[in-house]
Amino acid sequence: MEFPVRWATWRVTTRLRSEMRLSHHPGSRVAGALGRALREAHCSRESSSLNEPLCPSNQPACGRWPLCVYGELIRTQTLTANQKRRDVPRPLIVSLLDGGRERYRAGESFTFDITLMGAAMARFPAVREVIGCMGQTGLGDDYDSGWGRFEVESVRPLSGARPAPVAMNCETAMPLQWNAVLERAAGLRGKLLRLHFVRPLRLLRSGTDQENPPPLLIEEFDFLPFWLALSRRLKDLAYFHGEGPAQLPFLQAGAIRTVGRNLRWWRAMRYSGTQECELDASGLLGTLDIEGDFEPLLPFLVAGEWLHAGKNTDLGDGRYELSPL
Repeated sequence: MEFPVRWATWRVTTRLRSEMRLSHHPGSRVAGALGRALREAHCSRESSSLNEPLCPSNQPACGRWPLCVYGELIRTQTLTANQKRRDVPRPLIVSLLDGGRERYRAGESFTFDITLMGAAMARFPAVREVIGCMGQTGLGDDYDSGWGRFEVESVRPLSGARPAPVAMNCETAMPLQWNAVLERAAGLRGKLLRLHFVRPLRLLRSGTDQENPPPLLIEEFDFLPFWLALSRRLKDLAYFHGEGPAQLPFLQAGAIRTVGRNLRWWRAMRYSGTQECELDASGLLGTLDIEGDFEPLLPFLVAGEWLHAGKNTDLGDGRYELSPL
């Protein structure tokens, strides 16, 4: 069974020209700077208000939709048949390799990955262009005072789990082939598996609209809600950015048993430039050890290593790593 979504990842390595501070939620600072640069470079609307719904499909005033790069990558809302607005998963993930520190010194290297999915892979030349603009403008706290400015040292596509260096002006990358996912899954076969949540995992409580579940969720957390969140994300990506609906294995409650937990509740806030307010960005960090028959699930669990799970995935949250036990 092959997953009907293609994706490609580019690794961006920079050298800081000035000190950089990334307080609150580091991933949101970088993703916010990228979104701001894309908007300034490609949005043609006259209003400068970030609160306006810039690019939903019912905006006839914007003749560039759906050709606008900012609208395609950042403003991904759509309208359902009953005219209710539905959030579409962004075909974009910005992920900091080290999870992000709060402070970097001038001269230090700063690296992050950008993943694009489906048709959005063709937008990488525009993304590559605005990365240079981000370096001139700066990112993080106090970027408007000259902090967080950088030079781009390299941009290289990642093939599978190993980076393949390319020329600085490379504008394309081969999407990750499903065979690479299957090869990775083959190395994880067994009855015991560890999920290491590198970036905070944010899950909605089943049957509610709560976006900020209480810390009590740590004690209740098990594999099943994680799998439901991951499968929901993969199905949405297939529907909106793939070649058709995705059929994922059905998992019965109790089929996968949790045999060990080492989880903690990571508290954080992030600033949303779109909503112009602070938002809760807390989530789960740590490891979950599970036991069971993973054979039908493994390829999709591996895909989730690249595509993440839960909320705020475009900001790098929900990133996890798999390892055999």
